[in-house]
Amino acid sequence: MQVEVAAEVKQGGQLTLPARILGEIVGNLPPATVEIKAQEGGPQAEISCEASNFEILGLPAGDFPTLPRADAEAIGEIDADVMRMMVNQTIFAVSADETRPFLTGVYVALDGAEAKFVATDGGRLALRKVQLPQAARQKVGVIVPAKAMQELGRALAGVEGRVQLGMAENQLVFTVPGLRVYSRLISGQFPNYQQVIPQEFKQRIRVQTDCCARCAARPLRRGTPRMWSGCQRRARSLP
Repeated sequence: MQVEVAAEVKQGGQLTLPARILGEIVGNLPPATVEIKAQEGGPQAEISCEASNFEILGLPAGDFPTLPRADAEAIGEIDADVMRMMVNQTIFAVSADETRPFLTGVYVALDGAEAKFVATDGGRLALRKVQLPQAARQKVGVIVPAKAMQELGRALAGVEGRVQLGMAENQLVFTVPGLRVYSRLISGQFPNYQQVIPQEFKQRIRVQTDCCARCAARPLRRGTPRMWSGCQRRARSLP
């Protein structure tokens, strides 16, 4: 993940700092200007904000893994809030079984003016489809690791605009102004999920989303048959 923020740079430089320690320090600082100082070529950095001062021992910038090339081939765009919603509505169905790695990620498919996110663990299947603001430049179907999708969902919180998807060196790249998320792809063939989705239904039932979510979140206890009564009263059969 690569993030860019506005800053007043007095002298350029590079340094690798431990993420956990840096996150704890910055997360507890007041909403004020943060100043970072480091000696050229040295592993130590000084962070100051108002009355707070910290010294962190880091590593040379050369020890940080090389980022993939930024010239990813653009394949399509999705609104940031829509993509975050798609991640949240599919990530829960990803499998944790490492013996079947092709199920440990979200299947991302772009075809024409439609985008699909699919996840399954063999017992559950989540499919989210949306219409793209513009048709995809090429047809794509790749499996993105669940952890990368979770981090992407968090990073897109509060982000406006469109997320550009691109392919580069067997990686999928998500880009918005100031943020770029790189993810390796999982090799393997994602199951043909369309075969298990019924094409016809004998009956359709419509319930209010918030009511159904509240009922599903409650523990099912023996002897409490009225727990679903609120949803049952509001449900109605569709033609």
